[in-house]
Order: sequence, then structure tokens, then C-alpha cells
Amino acid sequence: MPNPMKDQFYGYYPASDDEIDAIWKDSIIAFDANALLNIYRYSENTRDNFLKVLEHFKDRLWIPYQAAAEYHNNRIDVIKKTERDYAELKKQLGEHKHKIQQLFNGYKRHPHIDTKNMFTPIEKAFDEVSKVLDLKEKEHPEYLKEDKIFPAVSDLFDSKVGKAFSDSEHENIYKEGEERYSKKIPPGFADFKKKQNCEKKSLYGDFIIWKELIRKASDSSKTLIFVTDDRKEDWWNIRNGETIGPREELIKEFHDETGLRILIYNSDSFLRYAQDKMIIEIEDSSIQEVQRIRDVDEKMDNLQINLSIVDQLEALQKDNNFIMNLRNISQIVTNFHNQYGHIPLQAIKAVKPMQTMIKNLEAQSLLGDIETIAAGSSLKDVGALSSQLQDNLDENIQNTNPEDHNNE
Repeated sequence: MPNPMKDQFYGYYPASDDEIDAIWKDSIIAFDANALLNIYRYSENTRDNFLKVLEHFKDRLWIPYQAAAEYHNNRIDVIKKTERDYAELKKQLGEHKHKIQQLFNGYKRHPHIDTKNMFTPIEKAFDEVSKVLDLKEKEHPEYLKEDKIFPAVSDLFDSKVGKAFSDSEHENIYKEGEERYSKKIPPGFADFKKKQNCEKKSLYGDFIIWKELIRKASDSSKTLIFVTDDRKEDWWNIRNGETIGPREELIKEFHDETGLRILIYNSDSFLRYAQDKMIIEIEDSSIQEVQRIRDVDEKMDNLQINLSIVDQLEALQKDNNFIMNLRNISQIVTNFHNQYGHIPLQAIKAVKPMQTMIKNLEAQSLLGDIETIAAGSSLKDVGALSSQLQDNLDENIQNTNPEDHNNE
């Protein structure tokens, strides 16, 4: 029986277990470049397990031409980065050890703090970690000299690469992509800021892949499983920093264009489903490693996002007219909320040093603004920011010295 509500909001309705099982039995399994490039970041055992899974589905594998091009173009960069990571980590460890040493040196004259004996075990710990990194670096595969992954992936996807769009088709995709990006229609719009000065095939790469997936399903009358390790909000529904599932708009658009459902997974979810359904035996440790790498990547993404709002808030503190600019904080918070859907708690720390000038009544007005934002959303973080600001207000106003204010 037709269901107009479901048809209109198809992406919000999850596939049934029977539908998922049917798709897994007979669908095309398409891979994004990042899912294949991440194989270079896995341990040897996890790498072999991942390739074993691909071998199991060999007859059903497929990769969009754009994804295959990105895989080949970025492969060496990924290999070189994994090699540089050892030196980069050792450098950062050395810098942190030096900072801690300087901290202890500041208390050398303290009668009850034995800085030398206290710092020695810390120094040994840093040195031990550096030695382990040296050992791991020597054991790291030299993929540029002997790469077993590259020929294995090439064999698995032999004659299973999509056909590139023509120049005229690309131009039409670029025009459509420009309009979609301006309206934040997924996928691909999250790449605009980073790639706006790149060539169009890079800027609209995700959208090109999406158009290829739709074309493949339409031409073959088969649905798709798409495996991607892209973590951005133009592929995934992210709420308060948590990934809920694929964007509803993508599921609906694919269905509207093809009459079929698409299943979108990241690599660890793909492996876990194959394991749970006993399609193929996979070691738990391998799935956990793939998930751990993705979790680390997501934390780094969130760190970069969080830094953007912290930087804005800290910039206001450096302004001589800080109190007059406090009103701008509520706008920063609002803009950040609109763009990313959450407010990082790190932002609270960025506004902590309120100084004595906070007694100005404009700060009280700011609290009202932020509380209004909190009331209009489900974000507890915004309310927490307001509470922290109020605590700082009370503390600093109590400690205010008129002479301090006159000296600033």
C-alpha cells in the first residue's frame, strides 16, 4: 500500500532487516578512494584481513572513476605521511619534554621540591617512547620499494572501474555542483572552503562520485553498498559531534533517481556487518583497529573545528575594547552552532579570563543573549557556556579593585 509520508521523507526511514539482507546478497559494492588508501595505515594483520574481505566480494566490487583517480593520485602522499609520522611524533615528544624540564627548572631553588629526582623518571619515560618509535620506524613497510597493497587492489578492481564523464558532462556537473554547494546540498559542500582554489575535478570530486554511483545503479538496475571513510557532515548526519548515519537527503535522492536504496558504510561498519552476518570470518582485533583509526581521525577533525571557535573568542580577549566586543561572542556562538551543530566545551575556557572590566553591564546583556540561544536549541553546551560566564562574572566582580580598573 502506498505511503505518501514515507515517499516524501524516504531518507528518514531506515531499511528493514529483510531489505538489508537482500541488498547484501546481490548489490554492487562500491568503494571510495579513502577507504582503500586507509589500508596503508593498518597493521599487517588488519591489512590482510581487509584484503581478504575484498577478495570474498571480488565479483561484486566496483569503484567510480573519480574515486579510482583519487586513489592513484593520493597513494604516494599517504605512504609518505605514514613514514613522516614517526619523526613528527618524536619531534613533538622532544618539545614537550623540554617544556616540562623548563617547568621544573623554575622550582630549582624551592627547599622541598627535588626537581632533579622528580624530572628523571619523566625524562626516562619520554626516552623509552622515543626508542619504541625508532624500533617501529625500522619495522615500517617500505611501500615505495615493495608495495603488496597496490597490485592486490589493482587486481581486485580490474575491469571494475566506472567510465569517466565526458568534458561536457563534467561542465554540467560543475554548474550543478556550484548551485548545490551554495545551498549546502550534500555531498561535497564541506570541501568548498578547503578546495575552493583547486581545480574543479577536485572541488566537486565528491559530487562527481555521487553522480557516478547514481548512474551505475540506474544502468545496472542494481542497488549499491558504498564504503567511504569520508567523515564530513556532507556525507553523514552528525548531531552534537556524534555520527548518527548517512545524510537523509542522500538516501532520498538516490531512491528518487534510481528507485533503489543505497547503503552507506564506513570501513569498520562494513567489516562488522560482514562478520555479524557470518558472510566471512574476520578477526575482532582488525575491526577494532579500523574503528580506532577512524575514531582518532574524527577526534582530530573535531579538534580543528573546536579550535576555530576558540581562536575567535581568544582574539576578542586581545582587543583593548574587550568588554565592548563581548556582544560579538553570542554571534560567534550562533554562527558556530549553525555551521557545526554543536558548541565545544573548549570554548568555555577561551572566555575564562574576564578581567575586572567584566563588571560592565554589557556582560550581563551578553549572558541574556547566550541564554536565549540555549533556550532556542537543545544544546546543553551553550547553557554550560552561559553558566561558566556567570560564574566568572560573579568571581571577578567580587574581586574587582577600582585601582585595577583605573590602571588598565
